Amino acid sequence: YNLGLLEFDRAHYAEAEHAYRQAIAAEPAVEAWQHSLLCLLNYAPGHDRRDVFEAHRAWARRFAEPRHAHAGRARPRDAERLRVGYVSADLRGHSVAFFIGPVLEHHDRSRFEIYCYDNWPNPDDTTARLRGYVDQWQPVHALDDDALERRIRDDRIDLLVDLSGHTLGHRLPVFARKPAPVQATWIGYPQTTGLATIDYRITDAYLDPPGETDVFDSERLWRLPECAVCFLPPESAPRSGAPPSAALGSVTFRSINHYFKVTDAVVAVWSRV
Repeated sequence: YNLGLLEFDRAHYAEAEHAYRQAIAAEPAVEAWQHSLLCLLNYAPGHDRRDVFEAHRAWARRFAEPRHAHAGRARPRDAERLRVGYVSADLRGHSVAFFIGPVLEHHDRSRFEIYCYDNWPNPDDTTARLRGYVDQWQPVHALDDDALERRIRDDRIDLLVDLSGHTLGHRLPVFARKPAPVQATWIGYPQTTGLATIDYRITDAYLDPPGETDVFDSERLWRLPECAVCFLPPESAPRSGAPPSAALGSVTFRSINHYFKVTDAVVAVWSRV
């Protein structure tokens, strides 16, 4: 498994996948190794969308769906505010925070009561800022799945939103137990979770063109009318100037991503564009 991590960090996808699969064959009960493989399949060449979907469903059948799922009770329709809970390990100096920050800040607090379940052990300045936007902030990294499930049920959350998918620090096994009557996934993993207990994956018509990807999701795709995410630059970012196109007469594209996402196939698509 460690060899697979190193090969993945070097963007050697085939070698990383081979090492991961060897580790899983030797110790199939280690769930963390399964998540690493699922993440890899999003980048590795040679896997189409159906392959990736079936791998996510296989994980759900093996590790999540055998667990007892009993949907949390819906609160009375005349409840004062709808309770929305966000579960994430990335409510910190992380790219997810640049997208969820504006949402937390601009929720209509007269209509929504916001809970955040923070699954990261080391808070930072970003954590402190986000914490000031919500009604209830609960550090949960020390809670096991049973305890976190009880906490969410006790809080009577109406809509529970996963912001991690299969990335580091996720709590998908808790979502498999359906502690809230409605559950969704968003932002942190633009791919299906594989879980039948998550009702919606929030997206848009650009990320998921209608009719093209719906069959590869265990969730129902809920497409926002414009864009699924809104980026807020950090306060330290310099002011933007005139775009290069003003002087060059052509458009400049930039991708600010981990280099291992820039595969040969991606470069080929960019070249055609």
